[in-house]
Amino acid sequence: MRSPTPAVRADTHLRRAPWFDALNPVQQEQVLATSRLRVVPKGTLLAHHGEVPCNWLGVVHGALKASTFAADGRISSRLLVTTSEWAEGHELVQGVARRHDVVAIRDTVVVLLPASVFRQLLARSADFCGFVLMQISRQHAQQLTRIENARALSKADLVAQTVFELATQLDGAQNGFVAMKQEDIAEFTGISRQTVNQALKALEGRGLLRTLYGRVEVRDLAALSDYARLELLSA
Repeated sequence: MRSPTPAVRADTHLRRAPWFDALNPVQQEQVLATSRLRVVPKGTLLAHHGEVPCNWLGVVHGALKASTFAADGRISSRLLVTTSEWAEGHELVQGVARRHDVVAIRDTVVVLLPASVFRQLLARSADFCGFVLMQISRQHAQQLTRIENARALSKADLVAQTVFELATQLDGAQNGFVAMKQEDIAEFTGISRQTVNQALKALEGRGLLRTLYGRVEVRDLAALSDYARLELLSA
């Protein structure tokens, strides 16, 4: 696979991490010496449900999603981790197996920090510990917001909110333009593709986006933002 970004070293990404400068020189050298990069093509399963994570995952470029499978075979995505964000912190802090698969939703480059090093930093660096806990809290809040939106909003409004979220978080948005598949939207809303299709047509009728074969194009990101925010406030 051709790398989705120019060649980048693991230490380049790590030195830019907001927690790196808070480490002492010995800890910094340990992080740089033990971390490695991995290129993950779009659609690739990076980590399996039921495994205890052996690395803390940092996204250099691209996006990861946490996908769970219902008894009826439907896939539900509940977490999106994009460029410069980190994943698996909750599982590593608690030492538990993940309850989801981790899948690349875009061609993605990740940096892997070994779990043993992660736990040492957690125990010995208050600033690092604070960063990890803050991130876990933010990710949990993201999931709670999705649950609340799913209960409060109509199907069409939920699709609008989800499309806006994906359009603003996924790499590739340029001048308010981003492409995404309907199945991505269905996974993050937890509703059927047929219902998603109907909602997208309604949004298309408002001039907010355009549906094409295999993808959705946001035509006016600002207008979609206004629509999604107003519908959420009125719910």
